[in-house]
Amino acid sequence: MKSLAVIFLFLQACLSFPFSADKSLEYSCEKLHGSCVLHNVLFDNESDLEQVVFQDVSDPLTIASGKIPHFTRKLSEKLPGVVDLVINGLEVQTLYVKPEMIHLEAVKNQIKMLEVDDDPDKTYQMITLDLSSNKLRDVQVLSRFKKLRQLTLDGNQLEHLSMDLFQGMSELRKISLENNLMHTFDTSRKLQLIKLQSVSLAGNRLIELDVVLWDLPSLKQLDVSKNNLYTFSGSLNQFTALVDAKLSSNYWDCDFLETLNPTEKLKLDEDEPGRCREQNLTTIKNLCCTSDPSGFLTTDLKNDYGIYNDKWEELRALKKSLHDFKQGTEQKLQQIGTLPEDRSLIERIEDMESKQKQLLEKLNGRQESVAVKEVQELRSIITDHKNTIYSLESKLSNLESQLEEFGERLNGFDNEDKFEKFKEIPEKLRNLEKQQSDQAALLNATAVELQNNITDLGKQQFRYHLSTVDLKSKLGLAQGRFSEVNVRLDKLVSQNGKLRKDVDDTSMRVNAMWNMLNEIAEGKEY
Repeated sequence: MKSLAVIFLFLQACLSFPFSADKSLEYSCEKLHGSCVLHNVLFDNESDLEQVVFQDVSDPLTIASGKIPHFTRKLSEKLPGVVDLVINGLEVQTLYVKPEMIHLEAVKNQIKMLEVDDDPDKTYQMITLDLSSNKLRDVQVLSRFKKLRQLTLDGNQLEHLSMDLFQGMSELRKISLENNLMHTFDTSRKLQLIKLQSVSLAGNRLIELDVVLWDLPSLKQLDVSKNNLYTFSGSLNQFTALVDAKLSSNYWDCDFLETLNPTEKLKLDEDEPGRCREQNLTTIKNLCCTSDPSGFLTTDLKNDYGIYNDKWEELRALKKSLHDFKQGTEQKLQQIGTLPEDRSLIERIEDMESKQKQLLEKLNGRQESVAVKEVQELRSIITDHKNTIYSLESKLSNLESQLEEFGERLNGFDNEDKFEKFKEIPEKLRNLEKQQSDQAALLNATAVELQNNITDLGKQQFRYHLSTVDLKSKLGLAQGRFSEVNVRLDKLVSQNGKLRKDVDDTSMRVNAMWNMLNEIAEGKEY
């Protein structure tokens, strides 16, 4: 009986330790529409892969159900021939992508990080990649996928992305980044993607969009709806193949919509009926816009705009000054524009030039001088009457000599000096018109420069806002993660305490059993 008691205690002590038996996990293909389908694939940790055997696994492969928290390089090596893979809804958190992969769909997981091959010179063959509905924040590793044609990253947690990421992806046809958290989407250098046909940024938090450096001759669809867009740098007309542009559910600058001049083939969407009125916005081309973005920013973001709130009033004052300046310029230009239409002065000058020409012809002897004729007639009269009017002869003689002197002076007078001023008048008029034209150009240039300065001020204001909002967002996430870590630490401390108690209890039992066995070996009775 004593021996049985010892054995019982020994078994009880042994059972208190974790027990595992070597076992082999086998997964076999179920053929479905030409694809290999696996069910209930479970890998809780890396050690589980040691016993895994895949039977007759072929390409394309779909893992339809199960749980794979970490799709590692080691697991990928277990599937050497698979280059077309679907792993949706398997709670994947980290995903290794091998260079040979061509098509990969990993939707509705919890992917936070992508892993790629360590060799930066290794060429990737990826053509289609869909990582929708995950938790990705950084996707810079995608720059390795130079052969990519379709990229879908909808429903992730991207806050910032640059079009520079796609440099060199000459085969790219589609980019979809819908329903992320992007505040900025910039481009630092010219980007030429001659085959890109569709870009969607819908459902983000963009305030400005700059497409000036986008050289996309094949772009047919552009979707920037459901953002907070106010400014648009560039032109839709630069995309010559564009046929469908979605701009609704934004807060566009009314000046941008006024200048929007889509071609006949380009179709624009429209805002929902009543939205502009309900949000106190202006309607232009069936889209909502505003001249004062501070309203929607403050409303949407509540009071998170911080110390920059007072700058909106300065911006409004600048815009009003610009508006007044433009009006004054237009009035002056209208006045300037009416001068060339007033032909009366020019006609008078031309008439004077004609009379000048006729007078010069007379004075140069081409026609008999009027003054000489008058002198001759006066002489005849004086001759006929000089006997009867002798008392006046001396006076008339004096008058005659004066008339002759006048005639001589008139005949010798240089009329070119006299009419030189008339010749100068048309030239002065042309100079006046040129000065007025230069003044108009200067006024227009000043207005454009002032407009650009105000626009730049608005953009700087937006960037300041974005930086403050991003910082607060990141601080909030950091606080959340800190709380999560504290909870895990508390749990770990609790588990550690329980583990220590179990070890102490087991140690006591083992020591007691050891002592008992020694005493039995020494022949002691119980």
